[in-house]
Parts: sequence; C-alpha cells; structure tokens
Amino acid sequence: MNRKERENQCDIVLGEAVLELLGEKATLTDAALLQKLQDFLVDAGDRWRETAIRDAIKMVSGENTRH
Repeated sequence: MNRKERENQCDIVLGEAVLELLGEKATLTDAALLQKLQDFLVDAGDRWRETAIRDAIKMVSGENTRH
C-alpha cells in the first residue's frame, strides 16, 4: 500500500469513528475518539485496517502531524 492509500484508509477510519460517536450522540472529544478507535482496533480483522486504525490513533494523540 502506498502512502496516499494509507492516508486515505486512515481518513476513512477516522470518519467511521466520528460517525459512530455522532450516532451515539456522544460528545466529540479526542478522548472519545481515541476510545472508539481502540474499540475498532480490537475488532480489526484485516492487517490494512489495523494499520489504518493505528495511524488514526497516532494522529489523534498528536504523534503524527500529517494534517
């Protein structure tokens, strides 16, 4: 997977997490987003998805300043 594809997958995972939180009427905070991403990580079935979730966790936690 090239860099652009990896970034796109990360963005998709972040979007899924935000949509789930909004559907739960939860407050959108970094902590809530990180928890949702951790939940996703537990259920990640594919290696590419696990990588995308880990990238998203790094981005939200400030370890990655891509955006």
